[in-house]
Amino acid sequence: MLLRPYKEASRLKIPVEIADVKVTPGQALLTLLCDVNEWLDIIEANPCICGSNDGKAIYVLYRDVAFVISEFWEFFALIMAKINQTWEICAFGTTENQDSIRLSAEKVGPFVELTQQTISGSSSDALRTLCFQLICDEKETADNLLEFLKKVNWLVDVAVMSWRKSSFLKSKSWLCCPKAKPTFATQD
Repeated sequence: MLLRPYKEASRLKIPVEIADVKVTPGQALLTLLCDVNEWLDIIEANPCICGSNDGKAIYVLYRDVAFVISEFWEFFALIMAKINQTWEICAFGTTENQDSIRLSAEKVGPFVELTQQTISGSSSDALRTLCFQLICDEKETADNLLEFLKKVNWLVDVAVMSWRKSSFLKSKSWLCCPKAKPTFATQD
């Protein structure tokens, strides 16, 4: 769901093979967000988490951050591609020239394709104000996921919520799950 017409600014293919690790999309999402908090050195504030009007999209916003896109890809491309196999995920932000930018990673055959799109079609080396967009297939999944993500204290990576939601958490293998690790391995 794009609000504006984006033009492809760059595309990179990385050869990968699927690792044997059994990781659910939910575990991969939690790992991504926890690792992004650590990578951005978020120590005083939680990201802003909200849902869309149609109820199927979730947004995780990190204000006042800036980073080099190649480093972002190095740390998060593979796990974003893993999540993207179940839920569409991308990262939005702005470039140094105030151009809107969209980053996505998708597993295509033996490759992960890293795509950068901007309104202008010009590529950028850096991104400011990171916002992940996650689109779920069902409104119920998005509602439960949104409620869970809002309950997480990202400073200590713990969530406290009602046991009424335990069936959803169990179905996503999120209860007491160890931190998920690599879901793909790069080929040498």
